Amino acid sequence: MSENRWLSTSEISQRWGVYDSTIRMAIKEGRILPDERRKTGYGPYGGVWLIREDAVRRLWGRPKLSQAE
Repeated sequence: MSENRWLSTSEISQRWGVYDSTIRMAIKEGRILPDERRKTGYGPYGGVWLIREDAVRRLWGRPKLSQAE
């Protein structure tokens, strides 16, 4: 598994059990660095955040659920 994979906030929520609002707060507070995040799209709801997997692991450790589950 590549540590530099990009994950959506939905994937992070499902695999790590972290609320979307918690992820957005980590972005706002600067705990997820600019080079560890990117925003795609600018629709009426503000687009989708993508976060590097190594940043997610740094903040929240190992996933609670594997991709197969």
